[in-house]
Amino acid sequence: MKKLILLIIIISYILTACHSKQNNKTNTLPYLKILVPENYFAENFWQDAASDFENIFNCEIRLETFADVRQILDSIKVRKADLILDVSNSLLVPVLRESIFISFRPNGIHQVKKDYIFDKTSHLIPYDFCYAAFTYNGEEADFEPKTFGEMQDGKWKDKIIISNPNKCAFGNSLLLWSVATFDKNGFSHFWKSIRNNIFAVTSNQAESYDLFLAGEAPIVSSESTFEKYLQDKFPEKKYYTFISEEGGFLSIEAVGILNFAQNQQLAEQFVEYLLTDDFQRKILERKYKYPVSKNLEFEINPSPENDVTKNLNLQEVKENYSYWLRKWKRIMKR
Repeated sequence: MKKLILLIIIISYILTACHSKQNNKTNTLPYLKILVPENYFAENFWQDAASDFENIFNCEIRLETFADVRQILDSIKVRKADLILDVSNSLLVPVLRESIFISFRPNGIHQVKKDYIFDKTSHLIPYDFCYAAFTYNGEEADFEPKTFGEMQDGKWKDKIIISNPNKCAFGNSLLLWSVATFDKNGFSHFWKSIRNNIFAVTSNQAESYDLFLAGEAPIVSSESTFEKYLQDKFPEKKYYTFISEEGGFLSIEAVGILNFAQNQQLAEQFVEYLLTDDFQRKILERKYKYPVSKNLEFEINPSPENDVTKNLNLQEVKENYSYWLRKWKRIMKR
């Protein structure tokens, strides 16, 4: 009996020791903390990508999600992390002004089409894109919009949902789209003309989409890939996306390594991973965005007849960015 008890104690000790070693091994794995806005189109996309990276590099990824990347940037000084994902090109000026990212030029950048490299200082590295657009419910709207000019017509009264450029990254893209289309003087006339046609201004893009799908208003400012998402999710519905005939504006998403990153080397490997063909294919298949790699072939639909993105140079945006935001806010308050 004593021998049996002794044997049980020995076995218990061995199992406890093994379990302790396992825990110690887990706890000593290198890890990255990554901040990311919620993904409306593919809810588990970044969780799955993180799992793949963990298996390849024998590390741990800790994701922290927020409603919008603007929320991340506004609170970044009190948060410790290694990287931020889905940083829009429309936020380049405030990002560079705050100096929160290191400059890092990954080896995979040579596989990225030059049109999508919007930050020549290499603080933000692009990995996917779409265009700013509008989506409408064909069952509720008895007309087919095509231009910004048509959106100023009174028949649009209280029919448009947009997101706030002062609070939302995509709202920023919408504002810069209007400036790129109508120039720094004409954009204010455009917003004055459609102000009464706007039903709601939301804090983030997810709120805009939710209001639109709830039938609160028949048109919403959207990513150009929103129609594809809606066709897959609601094939029986009639949702259509259009880019105004005046021109399209690129909405590019990028990653940045924070200058207080605890594991910079692993963070750099993660950036390289985002530019691999394997990951770029996953974007095309699952994220409802387009990959930036020139190695992959795909159709951009809808595609603008002309691209007004390059109408804005970085120096002009630096000089006027805050003013445009304030002017938009004043216009919308009247």
